[in-house]
Amino acid sequence: MFIVLPLNISDKAEKIVEGGNDTGAPNNPQIFKKFMITTIISIILWSIMYIYLKDQGLLLYILDIFYSNEVK
Repeated sequence: MFIVLPLNISDKAEKIVEGGNDTGAPNNPQIFKKFMITTIISIILWSIMYIYLKDQGLLLYILDIFYSNEVK
């Protein structure tokens, strides 16, 4: 999920560097926007996994596919 951190980073604006600050830091890192993007992606991925695994679970699903003839 750290893939969203470098999105929309620009160093084109004039920088005012104060003492103790990093010169390579972006002017506006848009942390809240990146937090929201990461949260939405995480909710989508976990929802897909929950819907897929909620009834039997992944192990039972795989066993059912490969060993259904032996069990029944």
